[in-house]
Amino acid sequence: MIRSGLFILFFFNISFSQSTPPPFLMEILPQTQNFEEEDIICFHTNPVEGTTYCYDRFEEEWYFENPSDSYLCIEGNYLSPSGYQGDPDYGFDFCNNNNGYPKFWSCINKITVNYNNYAFIFYVDYRDCNYGNYGQDITIRYLKDVGLYLAPGLITESSLENFRQVGLYSMYRIGEINNYPNYCTEELPDFWQNCLVLIPTSDNHPRLVWGPYPERKQGTCSLFC
Repeated sequence: MIRSGLFILFFFNISFSQSTPPPFLMEILPQTQNFEEEDIICFHTNPVEGTTYCYDRFEEEWYFENPSDSYLCIEGNYLSPSGYQGDPDYGFDFCNNNNGYPKFWSCINKITVNYNNYAFIFYVDYRDCNYGNYGQDITIRYLKDVGLYLAPGLITESSLENFRQVGLYSMYRIGEINNYPNYCTEELPDFWQNCLVLIPTSDNHPRLVWGPYPERKQGTCSLFC
């Protein structure tokens, strides 16, 4: 009787977990370091595409949503976002779970960090359908008088061991940041019709970025520099 009871309980747990929608907690988590209490550092995300994607984790499908800019300002130093909703929890949430927080979309996002009338600009390409089922946070840390750094996931320690320095006007793919082995677009609707983006660079050699050629198999991507 004991073995039979254990078997029924085990089977129930499997069925329940399979019917539960996958978590989808993607966040862009800004941090500041080496600043004074009175310093104000503002982060700005701006989708540079006409087509942006959201993911419905209950229906398990992608859909379009009209994009808009999001702003968030931090006073002084902040190194401890929780990665979860809270007060404070400085961060940009993915469009379907923002709950009133600043948000971003699955698209090419222009990220601008403003401090003392200086703007640092770079780009993050979030167009990857692998992230319909995986939470892939990134941490952006701005060090006063040093520069901007980028890390996969949520990192709260003061060390920069797991960070990479961000180049002005550079572009990073979300799979590259998080060391994800595959780049997936086949679930994104009409991906090949997605935007054509001209990204300026500090050396006056702009990057031209678009989705796959129409004649190429969907699920691949072209990046021209």
